[in-house]
Amino acid sequence: MLNNILQAIVIGIPQGALYGLMGFGIAMIFRTAGTLNFSHGYSAMFSVLITLTIYRTLLPGSGGWEIQTQTWRVLAAAPFGIASGAIFGILIDTVLMRKIKNISPASMLMVTLGLLMVFEGAANLIFSPNFEPFPRLITAPPLIVGGEEGMRVVIRSNDIAVMLIALAISISMALIMKYTNIGLAIRARGQDRVGAQVVGINTNLVDRIVWALAISLAVVVGILLAPLTTVHATMLMNTQLFGITAAVLGGFGSLFGAIWGGLMVGVLERIVDIHPAMDGYETAIIFFLVIIVLVFKPEGIFGTKKRRKA
Repeated sequence: MLNNILQAIVIGIPQGALYGLMGFGIAMIFRTAGTLNFSHGYSAMFSVLITLTIYRTLLPGSGGWEIQTQTWRVLAAAPFGIASGAIFGILIDTVLMRKIKNISPASMLMVTLGLLMVFEGAANLIFSPNFEPFPRLITAPPLIVGGEEGMRVVIRSNDIAVMLIALAISISMALIMKYTNIGLAIRARGQDRVGAQVVGINTNLVDRIVWALAISLAVVVGILLAPLTTVHATMLMNTQLFGITAAVLGGFGSLFGAIWGGLMVGVLERIVDIHPAMDGYETAIIFFLVIIVLVFKPEGIFGTKKRRKA
């Protein structure tokens, strides 16, 4: 039993790291734009399809522009998909959100729901409604820790790559948010838009950067998940849902709380899955526990309670 729990934790941590990165981007948009972006995973999905198309057509394995290994071909195609995600973010904010952000939060929410449908339909029309395979980033054999008779844990090579990438992104985001001017501007914009404008921060520019950065992070999540889920119009639906859960659980008031919340959700999902009777009920159990947490700590586990002004 203990061995099963350890194996579940090992599998759940990389999965949770991806939930956390998804939740981090969702929380960034929520703090700056003031809306929950329901099209978050779907815009990223469209960019993953762009990545796959470039991988297949512009970076062939033989002839033309030849790149010898599958890993390098994926890494060469990924920047195009990530850049397209940033462009989508900029366009969403500039063309749509900026015009209604000061009118009605409900209107912004409806726009993101509409975009969800647009990205899903466009993916099926432009690319393919089929489930398309995506190459693994790492094709090495798994790492086995422990002996055959004693406790043994299997770590998939792709999970190691996911953890290293997620760790590098998390550290990079922490350094950017704490030590750079743009990070300071993002935090100031999230706390008080009018106050940020008073001290000379271009809040419109900050919003564009946040949307571009948040969706780019979601594209990275999609590229890392694609070998497991295949590429299709709803490939990131559950990941987006768990990303929102991670942000709520960690606390929208704490950006990095979403990352910790994602790790908790990922590990919990796998631990619940150990018991055969719980098979298929993982999502329901996770959301039930989230509800319990929020009843006693509405601001989230890592969020801070806001003081009401007298």
